[in-house]
Amino acid sequence: CKVADVIIQSDRLQVYYDYAEQLIEAGNAYVCDCPIEEMRKNRARGRACKCRNAPNQAARWKKMFDNYEEGEAILRIKTSLSHPNASVRDWPAFRIVSGEHPRHPEARVWPLYNFACPIDDHEYGVNLVIRGKEHELNAVKQRFVYEYFNWDEPQFLEYGLIKVPGLMAHKSEILQGISEGRFTGWDDIRLPTLAALRRRGISPNAIRNYMISLGVNRSDSALDWKKLYSMNKEERDSTTKRLFFVADPVELSVEGAPEKTALKNHPKEDLGERVVAAGEKLFVARNDFELLEGKSVRLKDLCNVVLAKKCVNKGVKMERGVPIIQWVSGGVKVRVLKPDGSVVEGLAEPAVKELAVGDFVQFERFGYCRLDSENEFWFAHE
Repeated sequence: CKVADVIIQSDRLQVYYDYAEQLIEAGNAYVCDCPIEEMRKNRARGRACKCRNAPNQAARWKKMFDNYEEGEAILRIKTSLSHPNASVRDWPAFRIVSGEHPRHPEARVWPLYNFACPIDDHEYGVNLVIRGKEHELNAVKQRFVYEYFNWDEPQFLEYGLIKVPGLMAHKSEILQGISEGRFTGWDDIRLPTLAALRRRGISPNAIRNYMISLGVNRSDSALDWKKLYSMNKEERDSTTKRLFFVADPVELSVEGAPEKTALKNHPKEDLGERVVAAGEKLFVARNDFELLEGKSVRLKDLCNVVLAKKCVNKGVKMERGVPIIQWVSGGVKVRVLKPDGSVVEGLAEPAVKELAVGDFVQFERFGYCRLDSENEFWFAHE
């Protein structure tokens, strides 16, 4: 769908003031200047404070603009003091903010969420409100505004939250982390934001398909990374070229190794092939070397060797049951940034020089990655 219009609430302050004055005149709102702790005790006990039925509420409202300081007074909506949830009892609708607003530096009395939203929804004809179930109590509060103005109430639908175990997901926490320098921005690789997922190479369709698989219900769910990654692989694999990358490389001298070989860009799809220089000086991943040293291995699509820092070509014919490992010759130094913030350094085959920023590749037996900047990749998933 397309956005029909953009409403900036701070440009509608007079609208909110007008409705607030109507509620004050009707006796459905009042200005409270009780100390906050006193008000909390009164609400918890279901008692009216001294301000609730005080005379001259219109004058008290005017003082919020001219005399009261920040924190000294708020406008409250009258509700039931016996409501089972204490936060619903005479909830706050306006407060004083002394800080300068970028669009309206002169303004100091500001509506709160539960007052501004029903006003806007009514004026703009909203008849269906869909939001997370953490807003369920907000719907209860906003119903008082609809009732006092005798407006038709929209249908409220709440859905469960998607929790992200082990990662910071709340906007306020992320924003604080950015301001403190703990994150580089909303697309920091350690965050579960859409911006970060996009930068890692997770496709919009994969995210959409994952969300559809969850469905809309009131139950919370935990983000299943494996399922999302599987959907991304299904979405992107058939068009993703393969390249060789060796992490923490170990140099080999392979006597009699072929000078070059042809490598397929994809094991199943017809994405062409590339000719790669080889020769006696090669590099393999340290993990492979430490695990397989002294054993027969296949340097993929090149030759067979008994793995050692100095070894000999034992033949180019494929042998069954022999482990296959990747190798690099004349490699390019690259960094791979992983979602936990760690960095893997290694050598990639020279074909990485032909990639453009944003290209998505699979480093064989390492993982799918997106080129983020020159010689730096972001890890998507295995």
